[in-house]
Amino acid sequence: MEAVRNQRRFDQVFVQTALSRHANGACVLPLPPTLAELRDISYSEAGALLDRLRAYFDLQIIDLGGFTNTEFTAQIVKAADTVMLVTEQSVGAIVSAAELLQELKTREVEREDLHLVVSRFDMRLGLDAELIRRRVDLPTVSTLPDRREALVQSVNRAAVLADEAPHDPYARALVDLLAATGYRTARPVERGPLTRVRNKLPKAWRAMRAMRAALPGKLS
Repeated sequence: MEAVRNQRRFDQVFVQTALSRHANGACVLPLPPTLAELRDISYSEAGALLDRLRAYFDLQIIDLGGFTNTEFTAQIVKAADTVMLVTEQSVGAIVSAAELLQELKTREVEREDLHLVVSRFDMRLGLDAELIRRRVDLPTVSTLPDRREALVQSVNRAAVLADEAPHDPYARALVDLLAATGYRTARPVERGPLTRVRNKLPKAWRAMRAMRAALPGKLS
């Protein structure tokens, strides 16, 4: 809300100080505490804010999960370069996703590049991703594995899972998802046991030298 009301104040200093920023450069513009406040924001105001942010960010990700204003959502979908429809692996979630697509069609939103993402995917549940894709009638589908425990543990440590464990299945799936939608990221370098031991050797030698320097005599 404050960002919409203070668009004239937007400059590099405002962006650097007013937005929460991660060490990797990502910034977060949170939703208001009460989602009802969003009803007072028109799409034209939100669109003006997004245009203003383009001057400072190459990539903007807008999470509309749970947003009930279908008209607003339709306008965002029309304006976005890439759109992902996220659903979970349950009948209720799949039906909701299909209903949302129908709602968008009634508002003349028919994009052939909509990409389906099945979140918290678990093969043991018996609902194949391809089957879900056919049910909602979208051209492509990706999956994000169910890694709730690892994700919650990272959040509780105020950390990002992809930073802590770049080889985690969830982090790898995100890299594949970005690649599937046209965004390339650097994959983590594979490191075998020998490489990890080699990388630790300099630290071990420094520790031994420090111990030797601290002892009164010399080691033979």
